[in-house]
Amino acid sequence: RGTFSTIRKDSDNRFIFLEDHLDRIINSGKALGLPWIPSKSEISERLFDIANNQTDKQPRLFRISLFENLLGIADRITNSFGLSVEGISFRYKRAQPSHKQTSDKKLYESLNNLDINKKELILIDPKTNEFLETATSNLIFVEQKHLVIPFRNILAGLNLTKIKPILEQRFEIQYRSPHCQEILNFDEIILVGSGRGISTLKNFKEFDWQSSNHSFHLEIKSIYDELIVPPTSNARVSI
Repeated sequence: RGTFSTIRKDSDNRFIFLEDHLDRIINSGKALGLPWIPSKSEISERLFDIANNQTDKQPRLFRISLFENLLGIADRITNSFGLSVEGISFRYKRAQPSHKQTSDKKLYESLNNLDINKKELILIDPKTNEFLETATSNLIFVEQKHLVIPFRNILAGLNLTKIKPILEQRFEIQYRSPHCQEILNFDEIILVGSGRGISTLKNFKEFDWQSSNHSFHLEIKSIYDELIVPPTSNARVSI
């Protein structure tokens, strides 16, 4: 039993939305009733110790895991940031979507067998046939001049949470989970997450769908890029 959060360290040795990730994993641990919750400073110290011992500056993903009596941190080089990928349907709904949980083994075991540089698991509610999210990211559907963003029965990622107020100022948004039968109505399907940044689906062969535009993707990516620069002082790694 446990929870985790995935945070990106970019090529400038900055942890993106560090404080938010720390708050999330601690709050999730409390909500799940874990008997031992480390402090933010303890997690940060462990995180910086690992990062400071790395000699290269390649972007990395750090997975911070909190179990009943254990804090685990693992990292890997990320090559999937911003890549356009193929959608693969996966009929699954998280048991408790409000928290990332290690108990979602079926989902993460399937993800481990996937080439994430080329493909992404798209979660579909097995009862309603509605699109929810992906295994790693939130979804934004583009239909003509407005956005459709699922908001129920999903894990609301920090990256989407951060850009949502700006999106609401610039675009017309419908908050709902679109049905599979609607997919051909969408011009773009955008992915938002720590590992992928702002990326797109290039096709979804099961539904005979392929992207027909990139204008919204480029605009939302520009919003995201502006949001993460300049870095905050406590998100920097001292080498």
